Amino acid sequence: MKSKYLNIILLGLLGLIFCHSPKEKGTIVLITTEYGDIKIRLYDETPKHRDNFIKLIKNGFYKDRIFHRIIKGFMIQGGDVNLPLNPDQKPATYEYTIPAEINPKFYHKRGALAAARLDDNVNPNKESSSTQFYIVQGKTYRPDQLKKVEIEINNKTLTGLFNKYYQSEQDRMIKKDTTFDNSFLQNKAISLANAEFEKKKFRFTNNEIRDYSSLGGAPFLDSKYTVFGEVIKGFEVVDKIAEVKTEDGDVPVKKIKFSIKIVKEPETK
Repeated sequence: MKSKYLNIILLGLLGLIFCHSPKEKGTIVLITTEYGDIKIRLYDETPKHRDNFIKLIKNGFYKDRIFHRIIKGFMIQGGDVNLPLNPDQKPATYEYTIPAEINPKFYHKRGALAAARLDDNVNPNKESSSTQFYIVQGKTYRPDQLKKVEIEINNKTLTGLFNKYYQSEQDRMIKKDTTFDNSFLQNKAISLANAEFEKKKFRFTNNEIRDYSSLGGAPFLDSKYTVFGEVIKGFEVVDKIAEVKTEDGDVPVKKIKFSIKIVKEPETK
């Protein structure tokens, strides 16, 4: 008899263990759309982006905004301060940028939440937009395709470093009013660029290769944009939004509205 009761107790305990949903860690926000809800965890390791996002949610900025740029197989983007233009919110208030918090721990796998930004030619420090974000839908990549992406990223990095050092050395010579041999200048820039490039050379980790091969994502954006959160529920909603019809400029034919609220505040230490 005792054995029977003991079995019942054990079964009850196991039921509690498996039925109880674990407490969600980190800051949790909810994006509501006509297609359903998207639940997102914000990373504590990117505090400037996390806190800015929370501030915008609390002041009502993300109420009835729209996803203004959608590319199927890539991402959905929203948060443009001018779309729609809210008379209660002055666009100039949001013209600030957020310092980059590019963390190799976080990459553009399916469901990644990242900050949009201006291109390197006007934004070499990769600072983020204060309001615009995108959620990656992405596609899957074979390991050999990822190797090509690696090469493309590294070539772009090396070219950027060469241009930086060439311009710097040229400006220095001009300032000194010194005649210079262009081939000498190029060789020096190449040498300096190669030295710095060895410290910045990009390689996908085993985890990244696994996720991009199975889940999918947008690996060509890695090391360029700040990823500051990820979808934990509602992947199918991202897929539905990514399917909507678009016109020139990847603009949805109909307005895809969204609002964001905080489900769980950051944990205080």
